[in-house]
Amino acid sequence: MFRSTSILVLLGAIGVSCSSTLTELSSTAREVLTSSTFKATYKDVFLATVHALQDEGYLVRVSDTETGTIEAEYDESGGFDGDFDTDLRRKVAASVRTRPAGTLVRFTLLVEERDDGTWFRTDPDAGLVEEVCARLFFRVDSELNAGGANS
Repeated sequence: MFRSTSILVLLGAIGVSCSSTLTELSSTAREVLTSSTFKATYKDVFLATVHALQDEGYLVRVSDTETGTIEAEYDESGGFDGDFDTDLRRKVAASVRTRPAGTLVRFTLLVEERDDGTWFRTDPDAGLVEEVCARLFFRVDSELNAGGANS
């Protein structure tokens, strides 16, 4: 019963995410897209999350093992414009927490654009959030399995 309910919630989140921004989703749908629990130690999951972000091309700015906070940034512009500056960037904050069922990782995705020299935050498309988080969770899981930590 729990499994079928979880699958329905996940399918609902995926269906809604195709045409919604992140803030338009329910808190449950956002949590399904942005959180995952791993059966590994806090230290292993924290390090795997840092490596996953780096493998995806993010520059890790903060990695604090005491608070479980990781902050990273990615230039999405695909190159330089005439000013040799980026016009679009993606920031990810990861929160790693120990839970009774395992170690929880939750990602928060921010997208910023620059217009006339001023950066402003946009409400990311839920499909983008789903894609980014799924790739990162896959990478974290791969890192843990490569090291034999996720068993």
